Amino acid sequence: MPSKPDTCIILHDCRFLTTSPRSNVTASQVGGPDHSGLRKPFEEIPRLSSSAPEAFSSLKNVTFDGSPDIISRIFFAFPANRAIQSATLRMHGLYTNADIALVLSGVVAAVSKESLQKIIITSVLSNNDLSHWDADSGIDTRQFILDIHAIEPALQFQNLDIFSACLGVPLYLTDEDHLRIAQTWRSVQLLYLSSIVQRVIRTHKPPASIASLVHYARYCHRLKALGLCLDASTKASVDACVQAVDACGESIPETNFSLPSPSIQMVEFGPSWLECNFDPVQINF
Repeated sequence: MPSKPDTCIILHDCRFLTTSPRSNVTASQVGGPDHSGLRKPFEEIPRLSSSAPEAFSSLKNVTFDGSPDIISRIFFAFPANRAIQSATLRMHGLYTNADIALVLSGVVAAVSKESLQKIIITSVLSNNDLSHWDADSGIDTRQFILDIHAIEPALQFQNLDIFSACLGVPLYLTDEDHLRIAQTWRSVQLLYLSSIVQRVIRTHKPPASIASLVHYARYCHRLKALGLCLDASTKASVDACVQAVDACGESIPETNFSLPSPSIQMVEFGPSWLECNFDPVQINF
């Protein structure tokens, strides 16, 4: 397959996958150079489910590189319920909640809820993006505050082993969001919630407290690596953690729950607020 394919042509001609032993598809620089001389990209792409429900039946791993709109169109061109196990989605630039959710909604439309085990979604900011962010260019950085709405479609895949979102800016999730994620992805082993970033909104404090760590220890017994953004800079955050620990002690038999979690090997705090003016030993695990 060419390194810079006309993805529109691939989608029309890739019915070979129904009999081919190949199980991987990679489309690089999707939506890049204009191939209008051949065919207008993504104009009237048919949904293959109506004509070839067996198409892509052997497909296991996909990697797409492009804009949210283009990647989502590719997935919406697939028949539904493909037994894909891994989806790697690469974007470039600053995007909103709606943009990220659009990509993941495409995955939901095409992929079986039972088969998918890994989602890796990234967006790399260019030098131009960074200079616009840093300069007094009038850009409203608040529109790029990402929260649970960005990744909510992915919560439909409850069998994930890996979910990694590195989107250039943090995911500002609440304790309630982290609780919901932990209760949904109980078998997850690697969970990165945009803890590796290129820029932050300095005036926007992370809404989650240290209590979020308790939720993952309580529900995700296979979790080995966790990356998240939280606020550990106030006594209120510590108090919330103490309350969460106490609540676990009251509701869970000691044999089924322990803090710190025996499975977690690494926690990446990334852009978390960690300056503290209190004694952390007051949290007793």
